[in-house]
Amino acid sequence: MKIAIIGGGVSGFTCAICLQKAGFSPTIYSNKWSPETTSDVAAAVWYPFTVEPLDKVTVWGEKSYNTFYSISVESPESGVHIVPGYDLFGEKMPKQWWQHFVKNFRKLDAHEIPEGYADGFSFSTPIIDMRYYMPWLEKRFLACGGKKITQKIHDIANVEADIIVNCTGLGSRELVNDEEVYPLKGQIVKVDAPEVKEFRQDFKNGPNHLAYIIPRKDNCVLGGTTDANISDLSIDLDAAQAIKKRCAALIPSLNEAKILEHKTGLRPARKAVRLEIDHSFSVPVVHNYGHGGAGVTISWGCAYEVCDHVKSLVP
Repeated sequence: MKIAIIGGGVSGFTCAICLQKAGFSPTIYSNKWSPETTSDVAAAVWYPFTVEPLDKVTVWGEKSYNTFYSISVESPESGVHIVPGYDLFGEKMPKQWWQHFVKNFRKLDAHEIPEGYADGFSFSTPIIDMRYYMPWLEKRFLACGGKKITQKIHDIANVEADIIVNCTGLGSRELVNDEEVYPLKGQIVKVDAPEVKEFRQDFKNGPNHLAYIIPRKDNCVLGGTTDANISDLSIDLDAAQAIKKRCAALIPSLNEAKILEHKTGLRPARKAVRLEIDHSFSVPVVHNYGHGGAGVTISWGCAYEVCDHVKSLVP
């Protein structure tokens, strides 16, 4: 049984590893590998952001959280670590669907909520440092006999396989003519801030004026922006300055933090994640794309479902 995965980002490798564990020997095709993929740019904190449908994201999100938690314990070299922190909001928030399974969840008391905010949550969540995590995924895949081929796939008909898994993200717009896929441009600033040990996320001013602070091993990621239907990857220095200012309002020491790097990326957004079997090609295609700002967050849950679909197609 020949299984081909198209896409060398976090979704492609995660699906490949799940399929290997199920006894398959998939081959990954991609024209780009880490550190050149969209996945490598991700701030990558476990948090379901700009992704639907909620009923499925609920399942994928919980499975992924639990898997990341296990990885953090069993493989600290993976770059996955559990970090405490909190979210802040400008209005009272309803009960969150994920609060029953994330570690150490609690509502902030009134005296803990900064002036100008109405609500907040404290919890512990996986931080996935993609500089370590992507190479770790690839090494794990290759160590189990996986094969990767550097090739841009323009036509699914040109892939020799019995089953194909499509993890091409934004590339699905052209590869499978899906006009529902569109880019959500995001920009982050990496700074030197070793004093920051907890994450912070400020949602008060909406998705395009976020403030999120994600501590990593040797840098701290500040974000961010969410610009729909913009494919330009250039750095907006005014936006970068605004990001740092918003984050420094939460942690004042960031005002003096040295900027290490500016990065932009295009999240592959869609009205709803497409995770289904497609029989319109000469061989079955299992689609797995359109994860918006939650590609890493729901990666393992989606991969488990992809694996179930593949197993259902085997005679």
